[in-house]
Amino acid sequence: MWYLTYYQRGFSGCAQHNPTQLNMIETIYQQLIEDITEFVEVVDENDKPFMVMPVNDVHTQPLRHRVVLTLLYDDGGRLYLQRRAKTKKLYPGRWDLSSTGHVKAGESREHAALRELNEELRVFPGKVNLLAQIPATPETDFAVISLFSARVGGDKPCPNPEEVAEGLFLDQEEFAAMYEGFRELLTPAVIWAAENGHLFSDLPDIGDPAELTDDELADVEIDEDSSEDDLPDDN
Repeated sequence: MWYLTYYQRGFSGCAQHNPTQLNMIETIYQQLIEDITEFVEVVDENDKPFMVMPVNDVHTQPLRHRVVLTLLYDDGGRLYLQRRAKTKKLYPGRWDLSSTGHVKAGESREHAALRELNEELRVFPGKVNLLAQIPATPETDFAVISLFSARVGGDKPCPNPEEVAEGLFLDQEEFAAMYEGFRELLTPAVIWAAENGHLFSDLPDIGDPAELTDDELADVEIDEDSSEDDLPDDN
């Protein structure tokens, strides 16, 4: 699956590549994956997987499943917020946490968090740190939520326009001003994380760049068909 590997490597540093070449590769890539259905694990009340189903069916029923949220910081400790694309079904145009997404079948939570950072922001920090876990409830749309943090040094986010309209790094004072003056522009996930003291509380170390095999890179796939969830699951 050379095209998946080349696609991911190319977009991880998108600013330095030829736009025409990248657009061509992206078009081919999207044509190849447009019919792929995302499968997730259904879990019991103890978060133990017992079934694999398409993500849309999991939300329709609804059934317990796993979701990851990630806070991305730069080397100065500023938090990255993304503004959701206007094509999103849930909270279009609002400012959201750095990245969010489902944990796919057979995937670890840590890998899912790294994959979503790469899919949405085209960065790949060496590691993520678990901050909190939230049990599945009707308020989370029956998602078992894991909140991670990550930190990047030299890499700058390059948002995937299919997922993200734009993004910016904010320090604690700048975020406080946004939170107080423009709360209606934030997703419930951002408000939840702020109210529970998860933002700027425990900044992670900068991880070493992740060294992945070609097969692992090929597993980092852009998801076009992920469904939208309720608070605080803003996928």
